[in-house]
Amino acid sequence: MRRVIGLYALCLSVCVFLFATPAYSVFDPLQELDDSMQGMDSISYAIRNRLKGQNKGLYVDAKDWKLLLRFYSDRYYRPIWHKKKLQKKSLISRLIERLESAPDSGLKRYELKSYDEYRKALENAEQDAVGGENKPDDNKQQPKSREKRLSKEEKSAWYELAATELLFIHARSLASGQHIPVLVDKDWHIKPPPFDAFVFLKSFAGGDQSFKMLDSLEPRNREYLKLKEVLQHYRERVANGGWPKLPVAMPTLKPGMESKFVPALRKRLQAEKPFDSGVEDGSQRYDKDLVKAVMDFQGSYGLKRDGIVGRMTRKVLNIPMKRRIQSVVATMERWRWMPRNLGSRYILVNLPSYYLTLYDQGRFVWGTRVINGSKKHPSPSINMTIRQVKMNPMWHVPNSIAVNELIPKQLEDPEYLSKHGYSVVERGTNGEVDPYAVPWEDY
Repeated sequence: MRRVIGLYALCLSVCVFLFATPAYSVFDPLQELDDSMQGMDSISYAIRNRLKGQNKGLYVDAKDWKLLLRFYSDRYYRPIWHKKKLQKKSLISRLIERLESAPDSGLKRYELKSYDEYRKALENAEQDAVGGENKPDDNKQQPKSREKRLSKEEKSAWYELAATELLFIHARSLASGQHIPVLVDKDWHIKPPPFDAFVFLKSFAGGDQSFKMLDSLEPRNREYLKLKEVLQHYRERVANGGWPKLPVAMPTLKPGMESKFVPALRKRLQAEKPFDSGVEDGSQRYDKDLVKAVMDFQGSYGLKRDGIVGRMTRKVLNIPMKRRIQSVVATMERWRWMPRNLGSRYILVNLPSYYLTLYDQGRFVWGTRVINGSKKHPSPSINMTIRQVKMNPMWHVPNSIAVNELIPKQLEDPEYLSKHGYSVVERGTNGEVDPYAVPWEDY
């Protein structure tokens, strides 16, 4: 009896062991994925293997590569740009067109070939890697071409991910800019618009109006759209030879003057922005139409609108066109860093132009010149809510400005403070003091 019980106990322990084993097995997510992908196109396997086998892409870094891995994993590695083994040519061609037109928005252009061109380029590279069409040298061991070449599915996976990487980069650039603001401008304190790349890619892959989503990412305000027009105009001018440079020896020109340099001025302004003129192009008279064109130019670049072509106006007129294009592109980038919704009523301050503009319901209401920082002490770029406005407020000069800027000028000219509207008061009593009675050299 004891032997039977003992044998039964042994059998029971063995049976428990055999049946309990699966409960302690290690979960294999790749095996689980393999099971769920049975019957799907083999390109999905190639996409998964490429994503899992690398830590960065052709165009994106490790952080963005992880995002792509998450995106494709969420859709079981199904491709966007391929359907089974046939490429959606219309979808790819539209992406290629968008990437080619990226410079129109001041963005970097990324080249994406068609799939056939891409495949041929890969095959040529592989052919070079295995010795090309040359006959094998019996004295040298030749590599096996099959070990060097990618399968058709692997080529499709490479192309699929390259296209998605470029779509991702282009979309993010439109939505929030190509650069991180604080790395470009340390005085920029406006948070760029949020861009959820995962949500965008998921919506793009599942929508019939995919490319309209790209249009919605780019700023649509009038200033940005105007910059796009200016950028196109400047590039067309560059293609046609640019605009002429004014002579260094050109004297100051005032309205009504006669000068041999006037035709050159007229030609320069006509090249940038054509205007109607009531005189011949070769006329040496600084006529009213040319004066108006000069004043419009001065207003556009933050200069005094007096129609006098002096040293500063001439300097701005002679800025090379390529530098002007760089400035337009930089300004467009800053607009991409800005919030898309500025509210129904807002104020914009154009720091380079020293000009403030008030808008209400999208319409211009009022504008005025303002004082802002210099290159040495630049004004920061901020986004804040205005709660009150003080007219002609009392300004207490900071000690650093008083010591480093005002006192040296007062020492040179004893009437400097009085001429410029400054009052000297005694600290603590606020009683006004005669500037002549202060020993400025002691400060």
